[in-house]
Amino acid sequence: MARIPGLFPIALAVLVTGACSVIVPMDTYLDSRVDLASETDIFEQMGSPVRKVTTSAGESLWVYQMRTVQGGDRTQSMGIWCDEYVLTFDSQGVLRRWSHEAQFHGGELMPSCDLGGAVAKAQ
Repeated sequence: MARIPGLFPIALAVLVTGACSVIVPMDTYLDSRVDLASETDIFEQMGSPVRKVTTSAGESLWVYQMRTVQGGDRTQSMGIWCDEYVLTFDSQGVLRRWSHEAQFHGGELMPSCDLGGAVAKAQ
């Protein structure tokens, strides 16, 4: 079977380029859904939040937490980044705003990821 030189790198480049375009950062996704997405839409894309809170104004706050391990080397400490996203839905269940907090934990085996600042301020 004859080999076509250079075809594999081209196919690989197309595959990688296509795969990268599918990955959307969380901030970009949430920005695109403000004033459009319902609680059902968000649930279908992001799954169950770790916490739901209803405010006295009738808003619903959903809290999502994500952990990312950062490997260490001579210039960076090894540890875990904790990202907390708080999504605010109005009384009709439409996403109106969101916030993001991040915290770096160095050394703990399984650090608490409960930043809670945005939830406490909203209540």
